[in-house]
Amino acid sequence: MLKVLPSDLADLARTDAFNALVWYDLEGVDTFVEAATVVAQGGDPGSWRALARENFDRDLGPIFRPPVRVADGTALLKRIPSVWGRLFDFGVPKTEEASSRRVIVRVTGFEGASLSIRNIMVGTFEGMLAPTTSGLSVRILAGEASFARDFEVEFGW
Repeated sequence: MLKVLPSDLADLARTDAFNALVWYDLEGVDTFVEAATVVAQGGDPGSWRALARENFDRDLGPIFRPPVRVADGTALLKRIPSVWGRLFDFGVPKTEEASSRRVIVRVTGFEGASLSIRNIMVGTFEGMLAPTTSGLSVRILAGEASFARDFEVEFGW
């Protein structure tokens, strides 16, 4: 994978210097994820969705989930805008309750994100909701392509 990364990112990967406490710009993260998509994920950007969902508890659970266990998927999704800014410096998320058991998450200003990054986002949201909702359905309504400006996902249970 180091061969397909720009030299500065290859140096970070070689020395295991990536740090979860450091903000990386979207272009750098996207370059790294795209290289990993080609090398480690067999070129399938959709595989990131399952990987993000399966690893949510270990990586992001403590950040997204409140200290008190919330059993309501709608309440968890409403936390996305406040948590987003702690993780990313791109995109502006908003949640809209479409019904008592359906929530739409819209992310504007997301045009710099590739399809791989978008799949990581959806997998992260699925991982966040998995323990609290049964019969979770996820439907991407808009932006299911690399570098589309807006990204819109509907969650229902």
